[in-house]
Amino acid sequence: MLFMKNYFAFFLFIIMSFTLTAQTPRQFLQDGNAAYADKNYAAAEEYYRKAMDADETGKAVYNLGNALYAQGRYDEAVPKFADASRIAPNKNAKASSFHNLGNAQFQAGELEEAIAAYKDALRLDPHDSDTKYNLARAQRQQRQQKEQQQKQEQQNQENQDENQEQNDENKDQQDPQENQDQQEQKNEEQSDESQQQSSDSQQQDDQQAQQQPGESQQMSREEAMKLLQIMEQEEQNVQKKMQFRNVKPNKSDKDW
Repeated sequence: MLFMKNYFAFFLFIIMSFTLTAQTPRQFLQDGNAAYADKNYAAAEEYYRKAMDADETGKAVYNLGNALYAQGRYDEAVPKFADASRIAPNKNAKASSFHNLGNAQFQAGELEEAIAAYKDALRLDPHDSDTKYNLARAQRQQRQQKEQQQKQEQQNQENQDENQEQNDENKDQQDPQENQDQQEQKNEEQSDESQQQSSDSQQQDDQQAQQQPGESQQMSREEAMKLLQIMEQEEQNVQKKMQFRNVKPNKSDKDW
């Protein structure tokens, strides 16, 4: 009895295996699409992978990327859409692959790569309004990120400068003795310089004091000689005047 059960189970396994192997990639795709429509994305992923194993077609790879994307596994979806864009059978399929590739890269935070993918899609289908919208959205978000990054860098620099200034103030407060020593040294240097200037000034005064008496005496002798000559000249003039006054004038013919 036990042998019969085992034999029956083995026979059933053989039949199921034959049935599975008899399925075509197209059937796997259809089952995957049905599961995807029911939002059973994990089951859809499994069917699409089976379709790829049976016959790696561009459609299976593309649909697998969609299933991964629907599950929020954007990093895994990116290479699938990239592969689909390379093996797509026509221009429209290739444009759709690039469009979804850009979506996956956008969700993964790869904005620059997403913008490039959207542009590739538009080169193949310039009138696709959805791709145009997504491209503009990605470019806008990229600009916002750059502006935010610049503001953050500026804020970091301001914080760094403020911290440096605070550190300098703290250092000044922590080393009062050093500042006092520097001030005292500066005062001593100023005092020495002042004393040196005073000494030089005193030396100049002493030299002038030594020179002034001789010069003063020399000037006095010259002035005395000049004064003596003037006095002699004035004395002669006085004598001449006195002589003139002593002369009696002749009477004039006319009376005054």
